[in-house]
Amino acid sequence: GTPTFEINYTNPNPPTPSACQAHIGTKTFNDAPGPYTYGVLQITDKPQAKSNIGYVTVNVVAPAVPAVDLKANNSDGPIIIPSGTSANLSWTTTNAQSCWAEGGWTGWKIVPGGFEPTGNLTVSQTYKLTCYSATGAYVSDSVTVNVAAALPPTVDLKANGEDGPIIIPIDTSANLSWTTTNAQSCWATNGWDGWKSVPTGSEQTANLVSSQTYVLTCYSTTGASASDVVTVNVVASPVSVDLKINGVDNPAPVQVNTTIYLFWQASNNADTCTASNDWSGPKSTSGNGSTTPTQVRTYTYTITCEDTASGNTGTDTVSIEVNAEGGQPDFNTGNFQETR
Repeated sequence: GTPTFEINYTNPNPPTPSACQAHIGTKTFNDAPGPYTYGVLQITDKPQAKSNIGYVTVNVVAPAVPAVDLKANNSDGPIIIPSGTSANLSWTTTNAQSCWAEGGWTGWKIVPGGFEPTGNLTVSQTYKLTCYSATGAYVSDSVTVNVAAALPPTVDLKANGEDGPIIIPIDTSANLSWTTTNAQSCWATNGWDGWKSVPTGSEQTANLVSSQTYVLTCYSTTGASASDVVTVNVVASPVSVDLKINGVDNPAPVQVNTTIYLFWQASNNADTCTASNDWSGPKSTSGNGSTTPTQVRTYTYTITCEDTASGNTGTDTVSIEVNAEGGQPDFNTGNFQETR
């Protein structure tokens, strides 16, 4: 039946039953939801007054249940992110007085909502958030952030568009270019230095007088590295030398005991020259001279010039037929001037 309460309080001779009032204390309602009616007996001994019962109805409602929604990168998850990167955790709550984090994070979190980055992750994590109402009711939500296996970085370094080694003339430059994947940064060493751009870049070398090797090492977000190397070899230009007899490369035959004129010119850093065959000895890198064949035969003149710094050489040879009979060659000796 309807619960009643005995009141240990009496107001003598109230003028009316309704004037009989008492405070019966505080009751905590743990009952099932619904209306509850309570009666209080009001008694009087005043002549011609009637006793009475006062009633009060209390509607008991279910306490508010807390709710929480936890997301990673705005998804209920699970989500996948690359190794070495972070995710953003966000949450919303209702009817929650406090929230406690555990799993991949910890501590009290703000209500009714908030957000927090995970920090860079290298392993998968599950994040749990439990929220409590004022009555002690609680509810939890969780989200999992899976970390994908880190892909190794790659780098491809080229010189003049080639993997190399390449060869360039002395005192010229080469173009270095590179492409990378899964790289966060790249550092240059050996023939160059400093941080280089990702995922691609290019750079011109200085004019080179010696061979150089260029190394580029690239790093991923997890610290994994990969390197590539390209070599630029520098060579001096080949020595060239031009030898003529009587002003031409293929002189006409001459009569024995006729003076012939030789002219030579070397270039591309030649610093020594040597004659051989029908003449001999050291020669300047450019000059002219004469000789008089005394035998009927073919005379051959060779000159070899060298760049001693690089070891490069150049050679030229000219032959002339000397006959027992024949006229003087038709040439203009004024063409034979020494050039230095």
